[in-house]
Amino acid sequence: MINDFAEIYVHSKFAKGIGEIRVRQELKMKNIQQDDIANALNQPEIDWFELAVKVKTKKQPDHQSLSFSDTAKLRRFLQSRGFTFDQIQYALMNE
Repeated sequence: MINDFAEIYVHSKFAKGIGEIRVRQELKMKNIQQDDIANALNQPEIDWFELAVKVKTKKQPDHQSLSFSDTAKLRRFLQSRGFTFDQIQYALMNE
């Protein structure tokens, strides 16, 4: 039953554009077991890298013309959403 809760929770947060790190922390705070968290986060239909691209595009559709400081703000925004460094790099390199 807890595993079902974790999977539903991950799907809910994924739909809202929340990243893997933040979802993991929230599930830990709800006392979900590590194995259940790992299983819920690694579902085949969830692509955290593509979600990072989607969130970045929604926040800043044309990030190619951004200044260095604006790009840094975009990085911090994605980090605050719970994306990993690799996911953020992927999002900034892809449209």
